[in-house]
Amino acid sequence: MKKTIRIVFGLFLLGNLFINTNLYSQVYGGEGSKWYGGGSLGINIGSITAISIMPEAAYAVTDYFHIGAGIGYSYYQDNRAVPVRKLNEWGGKLYGRLFFMDFFVHVEYAPVYQNDSYYSSLSGNDWVYWDYFYGGVGYRSWVGGNSFMSVALLFDLKNLDNINFGYNPFIRFGFGVGF
Repeated sequence: MKKTIRIVFGLFLLGNLFINTNLYSQVYGGEGSKWYGGGSLGINIGSITAISIMPEAAYAVTDYFHIGAGIGYSYYQDNRAVPVRKLNEWGGKLYGRLFFMDFFVHVEYAPVYQNDSYYSSLSGNDWVYWDYFYGGVGYRSWVGGNSFMSVALLFDLKNLDNINFGYNPFIRFGFGVGF
């Protein structure tokens, strides 16, 4: 797990220095329009397959406070489990951010519906509703006049008794562009 974290962090730094990649929309602070957007696209293939897409848009209420919303879909398959565990998830999120220079505090509400092959076989329900509350801190680094990359450490606030790095807390990397 530590090796994976180092590799991901190294790739983030490399991307921040040399390339512009649309990883995740974050916060706009440039001149002109107060709207910004983007989204996320995640892919992991191997013993665990994970694919996700989540477009979003946000608005800078003030220079220090921003709000945003997004919708998304995720697919997860764990080939290590017997039987193989598959999960489909769709939902959305509403969030707010409070900035202190380029550091920020993030609060998010994310209602989702999941179709989990393991859970569904136990409960008999095909789709299950979950709501998540995330909170944490982050940092953004400007790449251009109105684009940036960011990193945030977020906690699942409903499950603070279940701290297991990689799940709770988790790291979210991002990129944003104002329009």
